[in-house]
Amino acid sequence: MTEGDWRETGNGNWVLPGLEGVESTVYATHDSMWGAIWNGALDGKPRRLKAKLDSAEEACCAVEAAIGEGERSLMWWPPDDQWQKSKTGSCYRKLNGGTVSVKQAKSKAWYAVNAVGALVGIGDRPSWFATEAEACSAVDALASGTGEWRWVARS
Repeated sequence: MTEGDWRETGNGNWVLPGLEGVESTVYATHDSMWGAIWNGALDGKPRRLKAKLDSAEEACCAVEAAIGEGERSLMWWPPDDQWQKSKTGSCYRKLNGGTVSVKQAKSKAWYAVNAVGALVGIGDRPSWFATEAEACSAVDALASGTGEWRWVARS
């Protein structure tokens, strides 16, 4: 670690001070590895380091390298509200710590499902969408609390 840049906190994390507060935090994960988050992206959205590292020092060095590459560095996970394409052709994003997927059924209709199998719907009915974009928009609206969207458990 560069002397004077990173500071250890009372809970064992390491922080990199910035002009407007904490620019980055390196923290121990539940599996005794080290992860990091960066708060300095121009869009104001935090970025999480993809790699889990063996030591705080390695994580700090990786964060510094990723910061040097900027917010589009492949070392960062994208912001939680950004949709990603999967290898199977569906798409996914993070929501409330879990993953939401938008998939196409055999009927060619699209649906959104969360990690526990609940579907996006209105009232107690799951919704089917004509396009992937419509399903993604419904999830985005659910995430922002706009509209009538909710999770409907499959029976």
